[in-house]
Amino acid sequence: YSIIHTKDGPELTARQRDAVGMIHQATNRINSFVNSFLDVAKMEAGLMKFQFVNSSLIELLAPMINEAQLIAQTRQITIEFTHEAIPLLSLDKERIGQVFSNLLSNALKYTPNDGKISLTVEKIEKYEGVKSGAQGCVRVDVRDSGVGIPEADLAKLFSKFYQAKNTPLVNEKGSGLGLALVKHVSEAHGGKVSVASKVGEGSTFTVVLPVP
Repeated sequence: YSIIHTKDGPELTARQRDAVGMIHQATNRINSFVNSFLDVAKMEAGLMKFQFVNSSLIELLAPMINEAQLIAQTRQITIEFTHEAIPLLSLDKERIGQVFSNLLSNALKYTPNDGKISLTVEKIEKYEGVKSGAQGCVRVDVRDSGVGIPEADLAKLFSKFYQAKNTPLVNEKGSGLGLALVKHVSEAHGGKVSVASKVGEGSTFTVVLPVP
């Protein structure tokens, strides 16, 4: 920032501005990786402090969908968002936001041009592994028509630093921390995350959260 906006030295050439811009982007990626790593480390150690507030999950998701649609439009990817009327949930809005931001980002990354992504929210009575209240649970499915994930990778997919063997099929590489964070945050909310996928047909990530 200081180099680009300096007032004392000579003005940067277009090539120099491009170079500084690349440095800026790389620094942001490193910063994001470090923050994600520290978050996962805190969660694994049980040191992460969550701020739970009764919140509307739909209101939390809506701006994320709008942002994802802006990116999707540049690649002719269709994003559909369907939801039922659901009760308020006890959420740490910042952390649960990371969950769905990661899942949408992955869906965009692994879905080819002209593909389709759907996010559905529905209320269900119960779900294995989730202790729900009298009002049941809320289920969120993030489905894409992307490259899919080999069956052998599914069991390890939420492990820290693990990446599916089909990641070379896309241009962007991840840190291997996003899905580990998704798992920890979902479980900290008393919920559960799972995945179903078939190579060449796409993937569906399911997050189930209890209604208090």
